Amino acid sequence: MRVSIVDELGHVVPYADSEINFAVDGAGSSLGVGNGNPSSHESDQANSRRAFNGHALALLQAGKTAGSLKLKASSPGLLSDALLIQVCPEKEMRYV
Repeated sequence: MRVSIVDELGHVVPYADSEINFAVDGAGSSLGVGNGNPSSHESDQANSRRAFNGHALALLQAGKTAGSLKLKASSPGLLSDALLIQVCPEKEMRYV
């Protein structure tokens, strides 16, 4: 999921580099984070990442059971937000 830092008009702030903290709860888990910055040395296996050009990424994996997966993004001094994703069980694939 891409997270963007926006101003009061909803425009992306391209110079924003705030650290974004991600929290995942429910029917899934976090696979890692990113920001697209080729010179970043931050760990991809973390719960936070500095924004690059106003954006950061959280990579999510759905669980094997149905339910809700909640992703919350927060940063000191910025409004936090959350996204609720409904996870459906995968249909069994039959191979011949």
